[in-house]
Formats: sequence, structure tokens, C-alpha cells
Amino acid sequence: MRQAAQAGQKISISLQQLAYHYISAYTFYVADKDISQLKPCTKTNYELALTSVDKLLLKPGQVFNYNNHLESLR
Repeated sequence: MRQAAQAGQKISISLQQLAYHYISAYTFYVADKDISQLKPCTKTNYELALTSVDKLLLKPGQVFNYNNHLESLR
């Protein structure tokens, strides 16, 4: 690829290859919690809190404080 760039040639990279390159630098965490048996108010609080961090992206080395995050939602 570097040789092609130096020679001024165009290269083609598929979206799938590009996505794999970027996704390999990420770490994903999954937590499973059954909230179906909680009281309605508690269940709503869980849903709101979890929705607020859905698809949240952190930069490498960035520190995430869940308590501060929830305070900022008030």
C-alpha cells in the first residue's frame, strides 16, 4: 500500500476491510442485567441511566466516571 501511494497509484479498500481495521482498536464491554423483575420506578431509572451511555464512545485513555455522567444529566 505504501509503495502504491509513493508511486501515485490509487488503491481500493473495501468498507468491510476498513471497518475491521478500525474496530480492532476498540474494546467492547457487555453487561447483562435482568431488570424485568424490578419495581416500575426502579426499572425506569435503570433504563434511563443505561440509555444515556448507549453507543458512548471513549477515546483511548479517556476516563469515564459514571457518577459524574449521571450528575451531568440532571
